[in-house]
Amino acid sequence: MEKGNEWGMKQLSQYLQHPELGFDGALSVVVGDSLYNTLPCQKIASSHNQLILISRLRGNRNVYTPPAPDAQSTGHPIWYGQKMNLKDTETHPP
Repeated sequence: MEKGNEWGMKQLSQYLQHPELGFDGALSVVVGDSLYNTLPCQKIASSHNQLILISRLRGNRNVYTPPAPDAQSTGHPIWYGQKMNLKDTETHPP
């Protein structure tokens, strides 16, 4: 069953592609709450070069810096850098 936020993003996608509405190539910004910060919604947004999705992060969401370019590991590649606490600016990168 499709969730409301995913249905809304699909509907937005259809509007952006509709030739008579004039969105063709125009920069568009959609702002949503934390329900829109999901992988399905991000995939729909990323399928449009002219669409920017701004969404709220939950307070308990884990956020990481990108890994250092010279980060090495044996086996599995490193996907994440340092963990950041959004409420603690001391953990934010410069």
